Parts: sequence; C-alpha cells; structure tokens
Amino acid sequence: LVELGEYRPGTGWVVERLVELCAKNRAPVVLRKSGPAGSLVADLEAAGLTVHAWGFDEVRAACGRFFDAVEGGLVRVRMHPQADAAVAVATKRQSGDAWLWECRSGTDDVSPLMALTLAFHAPAVVPTGLDWTFIDV
Repeated sequence: LVELGEYRPGTGWVVERLVELCAKNRAPVVLRKSGPAGSLVADLEAAGLTVHAWGFDEVRAACGRFFDAVEGGLVRVRMHPQADAAVAVATKRQSGDAWLWECRSGTDDVSPLMALTLAFHAPAVVPTGLDWTFIDV
C-alpha cells in the first residue's frame, strides 16, 4: 500500500515538515535531484536528514516498476484528491526504451504521482527496515 500523506504547493514548507516526519519515523528522504525539491538537498542534509537524491536512471526505473506493479495488481494506492488529479494529467515521456511521468501541460502537476512512484520503488533498492518519507514538489 502506498499513499500520499501530504500535499502542498511550493517548497517553502518542505524542510521543516520533513524534519518533523523524519524525526517521528526515523526515516530517510528520497527525491528527484532534477525536480524542484533537488534545490533542497543541502538544506535537508544540513538539518541532519539522510537524503537519497535520485537521478534520471533511478527515477526512470521507479516509473516502470510502479506502473507494472499497479497494472499487475501488486500494489494498492490509497485514494487522495491530489493523487487522483495527478494521474488524470499524467503522460509517459519516452526516453530510449524507458519512460518517465510528465504532465500534459506546463500548468499540470504530476508531483503527487511521482511521490507515490518513489514511495513504492525506494524500499526495494535502498532497504533500511524503516518507513520512508518521499517528496516530489
């Protein structure tokens, strides 16, 4: 089961909130280093958080694995209005023989879908035995 725990636009709230969540759950953070949250890596690490900043290849693998798991009924996604909205506007951007989530227009937001994707994939490739906290803003 994966779920979108919290969604707010922008990044101004992220560091403070992740410090709270990670302290409560003793959790690391995963984010896309090429996404808007990539600019927060130094601040998150300065706050004492363990950050896994994924590049293109890791994110591309996560997208494919999550899609396959959903299609195969191997993962359940808890309903959330912003996640539903992100799924409605998401498309696949082809990159070689793989793909990434992207939005249909420059104003749509697929970050909730990307967060769910990373949430599903991370424990398989970076096992910690802990709950994870993911961001994609």
